Amino acid sequence: MSLGERIKEARKKAKLTQRELGTYCGVKDNTVSDWENNKTKPDALIIEKICKITNTEPNVLLNYSKQIKEVKKEELEKQSPLENILYTNKNKIDSIKNLPLEKQQTIATAIKSILDMIDESNN
Repeated sequence: MSLGERIKEARKKAKLTQRELGTYCGVKDNTVSDWENNKTKPDALIIEKICKITNTEPNVLLNYSKQIKEVKKEELEKQSPLENILYTNKNKIDSIKNLPLEKQQTIATAIKSILDMIDESNN
């Protein structure tokens, strides 16, 4: 998928028109059309604005993903169960930022409850 297609997908997911995204970014709506049709590319500052208004991670918009180091089974067994869960679900954890705010809030509430339990057990 091209950068233009990812911009369009992010814009539509955010329920914005090209004109609305253009206004937010300080450009004309035909500029947004040019991005989406891969005629031109936005600069880094504009990409940052697009990410903020569409609630999209820059790495997602730019299609950049780090290669997660392969860990041998023996190494995983040395880790605590919590470390194993966090490591093996890193991509899911990273993708939480791309969920709608309502779902992010639900997850944040669940995590806060868990942290509160930890605080209680430490007292």
